[in-house]
Amino acid sequence: MSVQSAAAILSDLRDQREAAETEAKRLQEAETQAEMDLFHEMSEAGISSFKSDELGKQFVRVTNRYPRLADKLREDDMLAWLRNIGHGGVIREQINPSTLKATLRSIAEEGVTMPEYIEIFEKDAVQVKRSAK
Repeated sequence: MSVQSAAAILSDLRDQREAAETEAKRLQEAETQAEMDLFHEMSEAGISSFKSDELGKQFVRVTNRYPRLADKLREDDMLAWLRNIGHGGVIREQINPSTLKATLRSIAEEGVTMPEYIEIFEKDAVQVKRSAK
């Protein structure tokens, strides 16, 4: 296989993936709208659930609750509250992978030796960029 043919295969596969992702996003938006429409219709009809023999599915109207912090500056207060009421086990520290990557790159460029518990692995890849026509 030549370099050109391998590049053509990679380019074609990435284009197909991008098209599939675009279509998946469109379908997700259409599904969300259809779900909201059905929820509204069920609410208007006073129906909390129904079974469709034709579709072989049951539809149940639910309201999911997603907590969020009203004031980001109060995050420490929320964490302390969770610990105080015995739910500190749900707290996890997380580091954004991209931020960690950039930070470690910057530290290495400064000449600082990494501790032995930090492993850096390399992954070969090919960047594909649109060329100017």
